Amino acid sequence: MLSLYRPPPGQRVDTVKDTLWGAVNAVTYYVDHLHKGALINEILDEALAEQEGDFDPDTRWALAWFEQFGFNDGPFGVAEILSTAKNTSVSGLEKAGILLSKGGHVGLLRPDELPVNWDPTADARLTIWEIVH
Repeated sequence: MLSLYRPPPGQRVDTVKDTLWGAVNAVTYYVDHLHKGALINEILDEALAEQEGDFDPDTRWALAWFEQFGFNDGPFGVAEILSTAKNTSVSGLEKAGILLSKGGHVGLLRPDELPVNWDPTADARLTIWEIVH
């Protein structure tokens, strides 16, 4: 923070140098331009973590997988470890219809790969992931 107090933007004006107003400018610059993204991400992560507890285990797995791999394939071993941590299983996720496991690789199905005639009332393993996609 001190490095922002001496030569930051707005500190080049002689009447601002080494004043309380200069310190306020340094803090404002830090919060608005340097720390803002980190703070927003931190708050967002906290909010999502709280909400994630309301999701079904398959959706929690899908969110964690998507965060790491998106819709790309990843190793089966990683999927299995993650499924254990989220209290589900790769075979269960496949039965839920949200992923494909083949040849040692696992991948989330893209929204356009999900069944067009999907009926949530007939789905024995309904997931929030499916509903929003």
